[in-house]
Amino acid sequence: VYIECCYLLFHSSLLMLHFLNSQIHVLSGHTNTVGSIVTQAVNPQVITGSHDTTIRCWDLVAGKTSLTLT
Repeated sequence: VYIECCYLLFHSSLLMLHFLNSQIHVLSGHTNTVGSIVTQAVNPQVITGSHDTTIRCWDLVAGKTSLTLT
């Protein structure tokens, strides 16, 4: 997933935010496979859906979950 010059790599339940080939954050919190990723151009935010039945909004600047829906 590309966000301007950033990109996300994901493997199972981990998402890794990279900028110019340098890892910035590992976004961890899901306990099962991530099945959906949606990016938002307005704020540096990513929304993920997982097979752990949660949806998470990620603050990409902080590298943390800003909201979890169950």
